[in-house]
Amino acid sequence: MSQETVAWLHNNCLIGFANKRGSAWWSSRGLDSVDDNGEPMHYNGPVPLDDVIRRLPAFNVEAISVPVTAV
Repeated sequence: MSQETVAWLHNNCLIGFANKRGSAWWSSRGLDSVDDNGEPMHYNGPVPLDDVIRRLPAFNVEAISVPVTAV
């Protein structure tokens, strides 16, 4: 179970190895195997890294310098 809605899970989770493990439980709720943008969410093999990177929201990471002391 999840605290997220079925719609959120449907649009934000990618399922790998679906041919071995089966579809996600929320797929039986009348949702197909593509998200609202028409992109696949179930894959027979591993989830392609390019799909993961492309779907991540854009964010910037800034390196900072922090002093480290031995204990």
